[in-house]
Parts: sequence; structure tokens; C-alpha cells
Amino acid sequence: MFNIKKRCSIFLILFFLSSVCSFVTGQTIKFSITLEMDRLQPQEQEIMRPLPQQLEDYANNYDWTGENKDIIIECTANLIIETMTTRGSEKIYRSQFLISSP
Repeated sequence: MFNIKKRCSIFLILFFLSSVCSFVTGQTIKFSITLEMDRLQPQEQEIMRPLPQQLEDYANNYDWTGENKDIIIECTANLIIETMTTRGSEKIYRSQFLISSP
């Protein structure tokens, strides 16, 4: 179970945040991440419950630029998990990832 969450978090962060961070030079990103998973079964919700904190920890503690950190960009991200399907022993989650900044 941990490997699935870890792979999911790394994939999501790298894929979605790379587009945000590609234009951010010398700034720090501070993410607040929420997870909507109402459509999942209760047992799947329990598995996914730690994911927002794991994503926040990774995004907020990773040194994206290695440069000046005087400017902080606050962002919110909403991860909406729509479905979960099983293919063999693998779980596949279909979701939307919405990022915004005030």
C-alpha cells in the first residue's frame, strides 16, 4: 500500500508541479493540498487519507530552484479522485488536479 501512495505522490508532484515551477525562478512555493474522494469506497478513502500531507511535505520541502527564497508563492491544490479500478494487483486512480494561486 505504501508503495502505491509513494509512487502516486511522486508522480503527481513531478508532473503537475513541474509546470508551475518551470516559470518560478528564485522563489519558494508553499502548497496547501486538499483531497476530495467522496466517490471512493470507505476502505479506499482510508488508504488515501495521508496523501495530501505527503504531497504537501514533498512540495513544500523540495528545493525546486536552489536560489533565493525571499519570495513565497502560496498555492492551493485540489486533488479530486473520481474512480479507482484494479488491473491485476495494481490500483489505478483517475483524478483531477486543480492548482490555483491567489
